[in-house]
Amino acid sequence: MTNNRRVYDRLLFDVAPPLLLLLIVTPSLIREQQHSVAQVWPLSLALLAPLFLRRRYPVVVFCAVALVAFVQWWAGVTLVADVALLVAFYTVASRRPLWMTFGAAAVLELGVGLAVERWGAHRSWLLIFVLLSG
Repeated sequence: MTNNRRVYDRLLFDVAPPLLLLLIVTPSLIREQQHSVAQVWPLSLALLAPLFLRRRYPVVVFCAVALVAFVQWWAGVTLVADVALLVAFYTVASRRPLWMTFGAAAVLELGVGLAVERWGAHRSWLLIFVLLSG
């Protein structure tokens, strides 16, 4: 593989997806009215920043993103940038053994359960079932 090809692959697969996600979530961050800017922007950046290293360290990146998502849950902030969890999970699933994928899936399900417990109390049981089932 030539050096130019390596640089191109790094830009395409390591840099572009997190930047694209940042572009996608920025409008929701700008329009955010429910939470302070001091909460929303740092948490969103902390969710997205580890994705730059996701192909090199998929499990570490997934754990870092999950930890930030837990802090976000603890603070009671809802963000569109939570999609970073799905990107990190996909990377674990595509690059690591099946048992690691099951572990990451268990962490995701725990997070879904916590989110439903916090924000889904006034929802119907059918919606909660669908959210927990995936």
